[in-house]
Order: sequence, then C-alpha cells, then structure tokens
Amino acid sequence: MKTIKSWSVEGVEVPPPFHRIIKVLLAPDISSVEEFSLSQAIIFPKSKTDNHIHDRRELIYVLSGRGYCVSNSNKVELEPDTVLLVEKGEPHQIFNESDESMKLLVVFVPPYTAEYLKTRPLAEKSE
Repeated sequence: MKTIKSWSVEGVEVPPPFHRIIKVLLAPDISSVEEFSLSQAIIFPKSKTDNHIHDRRELIYVLSGRGYCVSNSNKVELEPDTVLLVEKGEPHQIFNESDESMKLLVVFVPPYTAEYLKTRPLAEKSE
C-alpha cells in the first residue's frame, strides 16, 4: 500500500489570472501507477482556470469550496462532494468566486505524465 499526504507534496503555482496550485499525486513518471494520473488543484479565491480541453476524459471531484464550471455555454454550480465528468474534447473552465480556496481532485484515464500536468498550466496565456 502506498500513502500520499497531499499537504506534503510540492505543487506548481500558476500565476494570475489563472491563480492556482497543481499538485501531482500519482502519475506514471513519478510512481508505479500506469493506469491513471491523480492530481489536486487548489484554485485561489476569486480565480479561475483557463478555458481548455483535453484529449481524454477528466474526472473532477470537488473536495472543498464553491464556484461553478462553464462548458459549452452550460453553467454548473460546484460545491463539496460534486463530481464532474468532462468528456474528451469538451471545453471547460472552472471559476472560484468565493473568498475561500476551492480544492479539486482530478483523475485522467489514460494518465498524463506529472511533467505534462505541471507544465501545461504554466503555458496558459493570460487574458
């Protein structure tokens, strides 16, 4: 059994306007897990992700915080214990308009590498 304490994992900070921290917890290039990747995103208050797509499904579980997700002009309210299944090629953007951080758990199958998960957000262009 492997135990990971997410608070001890060093994250990558993405600067505003997409201010968040990405912590890769499991991925093929940093662990013996080959079937999926697992990461944590912490979106700072009054921040958001960029509007983006993936070439595979993304499973997002809201651990804490409140906000919303916009996908294909549909708005879905987010709160703890909400699960989103974002389809391959589906554009989506998450907004945290609250005064507390929003914490998400993100799973990709097939997995992305930790390297990709850490560097893709840094390549985002500001609005």
